[in-house]
Amino acid sequence: MSKPVKKTPSGMNRKMKPVKKALKFIDGLAWTGTVWYYRFVIRGKPYLGSTFCVSKSDAREELIKIKAKKLKESDKGLIRSKDIPTFKEAVDLWYNSRLGKRSQVYLDIAKKQLENHVIPKLGTIRCNQINYDVVELVLNDYLHSNNLQYKDKGHNIGGYNTLASWISAVLGNLVPTYLEVAPKIKLERAQKKRKPYIPIDQIGAFLAEVDRTENLHVSVAVRAMLSMGLRESEALGMKWENFNWTENTYCPDKTKGKECQWLAFDGATAEWFKKVQEENLERKSEWVIPAEDGLPHRKQFTKKAVARAGIKIGVKLSPHRLRGSYATLLAKDGASAFVIQNSLRHKDIKTSEGYIELGIEDIKKANSKLWGADKLA
Repeated sequence: MSKPVKKTPSGMNRKMKPVKKALKFIDGLAWTGTVWYYRFVIRGKPYLGSTFCVSKSDAREELIKIKAKKLKESDKGLIRSKDIPTFKEAVDLWYNSRLGKRSQVYLDIAKKQLENHVIPKLGTIRCNQINYDVVELVLNDYLHSNNLQYKDKGHNIGGYNTLASWISAVLGNLVPTYLEVAPKIKLERAQKKRKPYIPIDQIGAFLAEVDRTENLHVSVAVRAMLSMGLRESEALGMKWENFNWTENTYCPDKTKGKECQWLAFDGATAEWFKKVQEENLERKSEWVIPAEDGLPHRKQFTKKAVARAGIKIGVKLSPHRLRGSYATLLAKDGASAFVIQNSLRHKDIKTSEGYIELGIEDIKKANSKLWGADKLA
């Protein structure tokens, strides 16, 4: 025999019925037309439900009982203040929790910056005592402190925001284990720093300066990065088996995101590939530009040549900015963001947008082309 269903004084079933209309709560109670509902917040957590009472006085008593019960349950999950980690301990917890999820370089840089600029001031403070006002003092001190790299000019807003995001990540990592909520850290508005790239009319001069190294492998690697958007590691690791000479295309064997995408190269670049192909007839290596030990050249192989050629044309460049130059020149030539994303082999189009550097002149040019006087007449 089944158990009888427990009912309210009005004979109503204890099972909550869905409420379709918006409720107006006064002192934590709202009338639904059949029963009184309750709503309250304890330590940032909201509670909403039915009192199963048709009388307001009964609903008030029920609300007091429910609050007391929820408060008692909430107290069980609280961690004593002395058990909450200090900021220095929180940094270690965050660092270890992100291993394997973020790059080792990123984590090491973040931890070093926090150790240099935040831990000396907040390291021994328990994280439940850290609020936005405390963090703001540390960040302002960082912003106006001397930066030896730039001869006492201080740090910039970009660095301020980066440090703020790391502090926010460290404190956010403690929720909900140690903290109910993490303090919200406001970022400052900052103008995007323009990234260098090679103007289309300077490419000839740039490549001519690169070729002055008289190193065929450097010349080929630089052209592969600039004409196909390859990363330096991909250019140095090119394999002969991945070429399609009929269509002048190449598929990187291994990329950062493990994507496989055919890339096109022009006839001039093809001629440079054929030069090293002739050189390779004797060595018979699987690599396009192998080092003396038969393996690909080490990273930063093209760094000095690219930097020197960049100075020659008045642009501060690194090997990775050749990839950015490729993306920017595609955009200036009218390629869509999706074409650029496909060429750079990014999973997220926002990542590709970060490689493109366009100025107000490009916006004016596009505006003029789209909304010429004849179109608006």
